[in-house]
Amino acid sequence: MKTTLALAAVLAATLMSGPAQAVDVKNADDESHVVLVEDSNGERQVTIAGGETAAPICDVCVLTLGDDVVDAEGQQTVMIKGGRLTISE
Repeated sequence: MKTTLALAAVLAATLMSGPAQAVDVKNADDESHVVLVEDSNGERQVTIAGGETAAPICDVCVLTLGDDVVDAEGQQTVMIKGGRLTISE
């Protein structure tokens, strides 16, 4: 009985939690860009074609493009425009 109640509590908590929050990266440029993504899983390079959006890219991460470094988390959208990274809330 206790196991059933515990399982029901975990299931209820899971269902009541909000949707997963994740960072998207939108490339507003015409050309592709390679973004370095650093998160709890390590580092990886992601190529984002011109006019495309990479979603979701991470939950919490540091994004690097050239000399630009951005800390992003949650439901933020990071924009690439003119080869530069900016956060668009």
